[in-house]
Amino acid sequence: MSRMLAGTLLLDTAKRSWSREIINELSIPYDFFPLLYESPQITGRVTKKIAKEIFLKQGTLIFAGGADQVMMAIGNGVVEMEGLASRIGTGGLLITVTDHLVIKSNKVLYTIPTPFLKNGFLWGRFFPGDHL
Repeated sequence: MSRMLAGTLLLDTAKRSWSREIINELSIPYDFFPLLYESPQITGRVTKKIAKEIFLKQGTLIFAGGADQVMMAIGNGVVEMEGLASRIGTGGLLITVTDHLVIKSNKVLYTIPTPFLKNGFLWGRFFPGDHL
C-alpha cells in the first residue's frame, strides 16, 4: 500500500485497511472502494488476449506493485537490512530497509512487509530537523 493512498486519509495505515470511520463520515459506500493488496501479493495473471497486445507471455504473474521510487529501490536490490537507495533530482529521496513497521503521522512512509521499506524525501531544500 502506498503513501498516495494514505495521503487521502481514507486508509488506516496501522490496520492496513480502508478507514471505516472516515469513509462513514464522508457518507461514501464502503463497497465503493477496491480490495487492498500488499505490494508483493499476486493479483492476477496476464490473459491470452492481453498477452498479444503487450507482448508478455500468457500467465505472467501480476503483482500489486507500489510507488515508483520504492519499486525502483527493490529493482536495484534494496531488499535486505541496511540496504539503502538514494535518488537525487528536483528533490532528494532516501529509502532504507527496516525489520519493523514504522507508522508516524508526521512522516511520509511507504511500507512493504518483511522487510519493511521506509523512505523520506525532501523537495527543493532541506530544513534542519527534517529527517527519517
